[in-house]
Amino acid sequence: MYVCVCNAVTDSQVMRAAQAGVRSLRGLQAHLGVGLECGRCASYARNLLLGTDDATTRRLQCNKDCGHCSNSKEKRNERRQENAAIPQ
Repeated sequence: MYVCVCNAVTDSQVMRAAQAGVRSLRGLQAHLGVGLECGRCASYARNLLLGTDDATTRRLQCNKDCGHCSNSKEKRNERRQENAAIPQ
């Protein structure tokens, strides 16, 4: 999904930047150009980077199956099974 339409930056790119060590909106601006044009994407991009708001749930819906990623389909299924096994 596009986070910044002005610079064609996707949520995947923001997440990769976070994995590369970017930890602030300024870092995203320097690394990807997020929020430098109209600025409408700045708060969403920052929330996505920090893992807050509804950005976290969108990130968990990734359909890529990267074995090393904690959000891979396999890891999500393991977490579901673990959560189902916990008595309520």
